[in-house]
Order: sequence, then C-alpha cells, then structure tokens
Amino acid sequence: MSAEQNKATVAEMLKAFEAGDADAVLARLTDDATWWVAGDLPISGDHDKAGISQMVTGIAAMAAGPIKFTPVGFTAEGDRVSVETESEADLKNGKHYSNKYHLVFEFEGDRISRIREYTDTKRVHEIMFA
Repeated sequence: MSAEQNKATVAEMLKAFEAGDADAVLARLTDDATWWVAGDLPISGDHDKAGISQMVTGIAAMAAGPIKFTPVGFTAEGDRVSVETESEADLKNGKHYSNKYHLVFEFEGDRISRIREYTDTKRVHEIMFA
C-alpha cells in the first residue's frame, strides 16, 4: 500500500469511529491488531479487537451525538501514518468534551495492525470518567 492509500484508510477509520461503527473500524484492522492508549484511565493500555470494539461502542454510548474528529495533519512514511487530530462531542453527562491527540498507525498490507494513542488523559478522566 502507498502512503496515500494508508492515509485514506486512517481517515476512513476515524470517520467510522466518529459514527460509533465498531464493525467498520474493525474491518480496517488485522486479526491481531492492538490499540494502546496512554495513561491510567479505564481505557488505557493495550486492547485487542474485542477491546477496540468495546472502546468504540462505549465512547459512542457516552456521547449525546456524533463525536467529531478534525485532523490537523497527517504524516505518512512506509507502513506508518501519524495523525494529529482534535475531537469535539457533547456527552450524555451534560459536559462538552474536546481534546487533542497524536495517533500512530502501523500497517500490515492494506490493514492497520497497531495503533498508539497519546492524549491529555487528565482531561479525558475529568470529562468522561469523573
């Protein structure tokens, strides 16, 4: 896959995450894919595909509407794509969530095999889990 094709796959996966469509997210992953989240939150650490599905649906269930991801920039080289993105969502708890992320995607062929997520985990905790 080319760097441009990999960037397009990442953009599609982020759109699927926005929609809370775990099946569409999982379709873009290898069978042994993992998603690592920084920090010590309930969602931190490594997640396999079942955990990724739970993360997508769990976060979507917290939202009062769609979660919007606005990519600031993509960098792609070889089998890696890095994305700086920002999120916005109104939550069912009445709070407004916004955050900034750096996501690193690694590919095997045309599918994502590993994701690493770096974000302001204190903000996540205060808005979503406190």
